[in-house]
Amino acid sequence: MHEVTPLFSMGLLKKLLAGLVIAAVIVVLVLGYFGFVPVVSDIMRANAPRDLGVTPTTSALSSINSKLGVTYSTLPASATGAASLSESGSQQISVELTSEEVTALINDHASKWKYYPIEEVQVKINPDNTVELSGVLRVDRWSGYADAIGLEEGTRSQIRPYLGYVQTNPAVYLKGTISLGGYPQIDLQNTQIGKFDLPVDQANAYAGVLEYFAYDVSHLYQVQISQMYASGGRLVVTGTIPTQVAFAPPVEQQTPVRQTEFWAPSTENAVQAFSLVTLVYVVGNFLRAQLSTVGEKLGGLLPSGVQMWIENYIGSKGEITIQAGLGSAFKLTKIELIAYAIALTTLTVAFAYSSAATLSEMLVAIPVILGTSILIEFLKNYLLNVFSRSKGAWTEYRIWFPGFLMFAVSAFVFKTPFSSPSKTAKNACPEADNICGLMAVSSVVLVLLFGAGFYYVSTQGISDIGNIGLGMCLLAAFFDSFPIPPLNGKDIWDWNKKASILLLVATFAANLYWLMLM
Repeated sequence: MHEVTPLFSMGLLKKLLAGLVIAAVIVVLVLGYFGFVPVVSDIMRANAPRDLGVTPTTSALSSINSKLGVTYSTLPASATGAASLSESGSQQISVELTSEEVTALINDHASKWKYYPIEEVQVKINPDNTVELSGVLRVDRWSGYADAIGLEEGTRSQIRPYLGYVQTNPAVYLKGTISLGGYPQIDLQNTQIGKFDLPVDQANAYAGVLEYFAYDVSHLYQVQISQMYASGGRLVVTGTIPTQVAFAPPVEQQTPVRQTEFWAPSTENAVQAFSLVTLVYVVGNFLRAQLSTVGEKLGGLLPSGVQMWIENYIGSKGEITIQAGLGSAFKLTKIELIAYAIALTTLTVAFAYSSAATLSEMLVAIPVILGTSILIEFLKNYLLNVFSRSKGAWTEYRIWFPGFLMFAVSAFVFKTPFSSPSKTAKNACPEADNICGLMAVSSVVLVLLFGAGFYYVSTQGISDIGNIGLGMCLLAAFFDSFPIPPLNGKDIWDWNKKASILLLVATFAANLYWLMLM
């Protein structure tokens, strides 16, 4: 049999993967800083709106409501589309509004209506008659907003292409002049999306879309704005507006309990699970080291039974060593098939129990969770094991009792499935030692890539699969980044300490956002 010379040396593969990881992280961080990456942009506060120094006070809201003379009421929160907004009556107005009044009115409407397209708004009307606006653009409300106000398809088609590039709810900042006396005239001097500044000429090329939109909004239902312009630090508005307006409020305002489309355990349960599992592995590693030291020092002084118990205990807590296989790199062994069956069953039951409130919900969730478990747990480990076998390091999938036990405890006590019921067993050979760090990093990177895919799937409305897949990936990636022997993260630490710290911080930040903000 001829020895096959690998196309790439292990050292080159290691450097290549490290370079790819660092490059990917840099790209994600840069895009996140500019406000274009979900989760990352929010963690970096890239989508925090610019502070213009204008505060929406209660007195300012009372003042503008008195000037406008509109009475507000609440529709059922379940109302959707056009049924979420009601306007009636008609009155003529001619008013001058301050920055604080306009800011207070917009934020009040954003808190009352489920489809209001912008929030956290500040409007500043400057003495030179320029107007500044900052806020968070709710891209996720766009479709509902357009349906509610009956926006014409012509206007939608003008705006839709620009929103298609945005996967977050970005902060926006606009500065320029606006006048409405017939058709709106908008001249932008400064435009910022996230932290990305658009060139003036490019921004004004898009101003036509804003003018088209402003015209439609100012001539809808009982609203007919005939004149609007800035003058002397105030906004002058003349036209016809309704006397009564009713809004269907945002769902999140109906209850103090966090409402989210994404499944996540309670923050308290997650912290308790993380703490317990980490403590157990740290203490277990300490005891393993102490017993190993005791065994070495006492040697033959201990009875053979005690010596064997110590060795078995240490072995069960550490690496799982196997004999090198002779079969195909692609073929699963019988032990692996049994291990996968046990692990997939455990994952399915644990996540179904953790994400469901009742037995009926749990039973309904099982098929979806089983399919998601197969995609994440089986596909990831199968690909990594095939890769390692092809490089001469025989590895196999095994159930790992300590991890299995902690996984069950965290799932059924804290409803946060944290730890891993399985571990990669490897043959004691130089090739396995050389490749374990590469596999450990690849394991975390693959899971994070899967998580990004599930996040995207969930944002597209396929929540059943996306939600639970995202949770599985974030918890698994965080656990696999812990640099505690004999966990996966310790192999990463030994392989490259910078990569270990980077992955641990990234997975911790992702889990923190998932648990507290989503």
